[in-house]
Amino acid sequence: MTQIKYLIIAVIYTLCTSASAASDFQRVSGFEMQQFVPGQASDDVAENDRKWSCGPNSGARALAMLPNGICVQFKPFMENTPATIGRTNTKFIMRVQSVLAGAALAVLIQRLEGWPALGYSLAVGLVISSPRSLAGIAPVGPHPAALAEYLQEWVDDYDVKDLYFDNFEQTLSVIRESVLDRDTPLIAHLCFGAFALHYVNIIGFSERLKQVEVLDTNGVVYRMRFDRLEQLMNTDVHILNPLVFGQYNLIIFKKLD
Repeated sequence: MTQIKYLIIAVIYTLCTSASAASDFQRVSGFEMQQFVPGQASDDVAENDRKWSCGPNSGARALAMLPNGICVQFKPFMENTPATIGRTNTKFIMRVQSVLAGAALAVLIQRLEGWPALGYSLAVGLVISSPRSLAGIAPVGPHPAALAEYLQEWVDDYDVKDLYFDNFEQTLSVIRESVLDRDTPLIAHLCFGAFALHYVNIIGFSERLKQVEVLDTNGVVYRMRFDRLEQLMNTDVHILNPLVFGQYNLIIFKKLD
């Protein structure tokens, strides 16, 4: 009998704790609309697109979860989402590619000054293998600024911005404002390693628990501590920051007046 009593107490405690924890979170009101976007590994996404489609997936989910949500046809939306290499480019990416190609060429000429024939050969090879010639390889996901530029084409009443910060407190302040004050989702850029980058949506916030709710591209929601989010958003990797990314990247939707 005592065991049953303790079991009942434990169940009541668990239910009350869960309800209390849930009430601590404020989630964007349009959350349910994200279910119209297929998961990244679903049959609606071609097998060779699944490795890079976290960008279009998180972008489409964010559009759907806006207060006046926009549900896109995901396949054409994904096919037209820019990739750094291997798919359609945006003006931003082409500018970056031009700068990087020019810098690489300058380095080659400087390093190979004593070997002009080899230097010219490599320079020609660099031009031939320019990003426009690499459309056949597996696509590389969009830079946050390019993804924001593409999402802006789909909304007239929001300003879509790629923001980057040097400290996490600023990042967290923007997340707090977007979810709590503006009822809008965000797109966060996570870094699991130099060549393992990932986009997710942030859709909930709890000041008391010091946690956010993260919607992954498979449609599953995770609760994550602020300090863990800080670790995963930090792109302070030598080859990535500050040339390619800021230390912490967010894409936000701000309602136009």
